[in-house]
Amino acid sequence: MGTTSEWMRVCVVGAIYGGITILWEAIAHGKRESSGRLRYLMALAITCLLFGMMVVFEWRVLHGELGVVFTIGVLAVLVLGFAERRARRPAEVSSKTR
Repeated sequence: MGTTSEWMRVCVVGAIYGGITILWEAIAHGKRESSGRLRYLMALAITCLLFGMMVVFEWRVLHGELGVVFTIGVLAVLVLGFAERRARRPAEVSSKTR
């Protein structure tokens, strides 16, 4: 399932990706709403882990135990995305009716 040095590289690559993403979002969009911040940070953390796994493990990420961990991560990001969209929907609908 990977060596300790590989998992350390996953963490470093993920942290670099996360830092760049947070910086990009801060420049492009400014402040985020406090209601969606936790879901955003959770999705970003999982996405950083997945990105680091793809960069370090390459095609091995689809085999064996790594494949299971990767698939769980992808499903978690999808669930968080749907939760974010669902949480945002009532506010958009109520603003359109006014």
